[in-house]
Amino acid sequence: YYGILGAGITFLVVNIVLLVADFIYVGKIINYSARNIIFYNLKILLAGFLMAFSVFFLLKYIPLYLSIAIGFIIFVLLALIFKLVNKEDINFLKGIIKIKKDAGQAIDNN
Repeated sequence: YYGILGAGITFLVVNIVLLVADFIYVGKIINYSARNIIFYNLKILLAGFLMAFSVFFLLKYIPLYLSIAIGFIIFVLLALIFKLVNKEDINFLKGIIKIKKDAGQAIDNN
């Protein structure tokens, strides 16, 4: 009856219920700070909103792909400014990229 909108609302409600249930279950196994998780996610949302705002603003003046590229750069810079990413995360990503690059070269050599 509600079509795609109903499916979207159902998906959202079910995922919120599952998230709450996960927090309750995880809280029985390990100690965590819900305040820290909420604060961290609010910083991610703020960075995402600022990125989206910049892309929508830039669309008036430059092409879509360039707006998206600048929005990506803005998000990465905000992630660094808000300390959402640390050195360990960057080193982990470098390691993954190196492993994939090495695997690609090994395939090319065979």
